[in-house]
Amino acid sequence: MAVLRWTFCVILVLLYVILLAETRPTGKRPQRPPLPLLFYVNPNNSDLLQGDIMVRSGSQLERFAIYTVVKDSSKVWPDAKVYYTISPDFDVDLDQPLIKEAMALVEEKTCVKFIERKDEPDYISIEFREGRCASHVGKEGGEQTLALDFSYCPGKGQMAHEFMHALGFFHEHCRPDRDDYIDIKWDNVQDGGEHNFKLRSETVAETYGQAYDYESVMHYPYNTYAKDKSLPTIVAKDPSITAAQLGKGYLDNYLTETDIIKVNKLYNCPPKT
Repeated sequence: MAVLRWTFCVILVLLYVILLAETRPTGKRPQRPPLPLLFYVNPNNSDLLQGDIMVRSGSQLERFAIYTVVKDSSKVWPDAKVYYTISPDFDVDLDQPLIKEAMALVEEKTCVKFIERKDEPDYISIEFREGRCASHVGKEGGEQTLALDFSYCPGKGQMAHEFMHALGFFHEHCRPDRDDYIDIKWDNVQDGGEHNFKLRSETVAETYGQAYDYESVMHYPYNTYAKDKSLPTIVAKDPSITAAQLGKGYLDNYLTETDIIKVNKLYNCPPKT
């Protein structure tokens, strides 16, 4: 009888462990099917600048709204070293390697290094946030959150997009001269989503003299925040630029040469062989 009771207790413990394993949230969220959209946007993003940028004060919404590269030197990570932690909500074997591969996309041709935090005071806390992929722009000081949900940003390019925000980069399609290169189809922009494309062209932004980069990892794809996803919200004025080129680095997991140049200029990187 004692053996039966012991066996029953062991079975209960095993069932409890299995239940915990199945219900613990992870970045991949395998039980949730991918959204049927080309671009994975954050729902209910009214508190985010341009769709995926976190801010600590309302004044920053106005001050930084049209920069493509942050101009405040205090926002740049010293010595191009970005310290980070990864929440245990992300599976060590499945999720965390993907996050590190996204970091590697940025590191590959720049001098930026993402380094696991020991006790450094300024660092990125990579956390699971359901329905949200977002980051602050540049170094905030202290702990700053970078949110990921693989249901909304499943690709390495999409995660690299958030790491580029953390380095100090805003969206390419919101640079002040964007109206020379693209048209925003406002009639097809979701109600309440207009702020994701808004410009304040009287402010001078830092673009490092680089040409408009349609394929940038920091450029929205063509139907972002569309009411009708079969129709675009962004159209290139140049007819030779196809819809598929818009945000191609974001969707196909790479940084463009222009992205790399901007990172290297912002962080004073020596030439990388």
